[in-house]
Amino acid sequence: MISPQCCCKYLFSGILGLSIILIQSSSPAQIIKKEKEFLKNQAASLTSSGHEQLALDQANEALKTWQESTKIYRQLNDQEGITESLINQNLAFQALGLHKEACNTLLEALKLNTNLGLCDTTLQQPALAQKEQLMAVIGKQKPTSVNFLGLQNLGEVLRILGQLNESETVLQETLTLAKLVSSSKISEIYLSLGNIEQSIYQQLQDKYSWIEEPLFREQIANIIPQKAQKSLWYYQTLENIPNISKSAKLQAQLNHLTLLISWEQWLSHQQNQANLYQKVNQQIQVLVNQIDENSSAFLELSPEPSIHARLNFANNLSQIPDEQLKSVAIRYAKLALKMAETINIGLVFDF
Repeated sequence: MISPQCCCKYLFSGILGLSIILIQSSSPAQIIKKEKEFLKNQAASLTSSGHEQLALDQANEALKTWQESTKIYRQLNDQEGITESLINQNLAFQALGLHKEACNTLLEALKLNTNLGLCDTTLQQPALAQKEQLMAVIGKQKPTSVNFLGLQNLGEVLRILGQLNESETVLQETLTLAKLVSSSKISEIYLSLGNIEQSIYQQLQDKYSWIEEPLFREQIANIIPQKAQKSLWYYQTLENIPNISKSAKLQAQLNHLTLLISWEQWLSHQQNQANLYQKVNQQIQVLVNQIDENSSAFLELSPEPSIHARLNFANNLSQIPDEQLKSVAIRYAKLALKMAETINIGLVFDF
């Protein structure tokens, strides 16, 4: 009996032999064309394989696969293919936790000036000068879907690296580009911008908690509501986009709720903010009801994100001083646990 491996070996040999015969019977121009087609198909196959490997949590293998596809696209001088492969490499670097490498790879993909020091968190450049340089170089990008994807990834990586102002600038410019190409990913940019503003808000809150100088504390206290409201505006804009998917709306609502609860807790210690505190409290109640009434949205997420989303909601509910909501939190936590058991994921509850 012939083994499957032998069959594959014979099949490959047959294809190779047929290819040699066809090439030998072709003109030089036809040979070059066929070689390019073969290489292009090989690169496309490697690209698909890399995505499959990444989906299986094989980030190292995916990185090597996409590095091979990049080499082929360089050999073909296919600029769009090179850019796309480098963007894919960035995804693997991110999965491996190598965000600085991911950032530098994206700069290469987008042909951005590495002297900007975007990926180096140790460099301190004046915020205004950095913003002007960034806007200038991003403004030269062609409004293509590949460039849009690269910029979107760059904004996210910069946020993870803590380069929040730079991330905001990149994503603002990306939003402009997305509107030019009528991208379906506009909602993702609004979500990212909301998350950035929430990160800036959280930084300010942390500063407020440990700074003792009264004048500086007052200045920060005046900025905190501005950043919170700006973040909320992005989330609400996303939630109101016509025909937005339930899952995208849910992600925005959960982040929206996290911010509202944090802000309410901060406002509870501000004696001159009683009216705003009451307003935020009412918004929390409305949003909790909206999420719970549309709980089918959790089912639109793939299993693992759905589990984390349920836990996120349960954790937020547990921070609200309402016994009825605590029972709702327990219900969502139990659903997450049951779901995790079916796919063998261990959970740790912190409420």
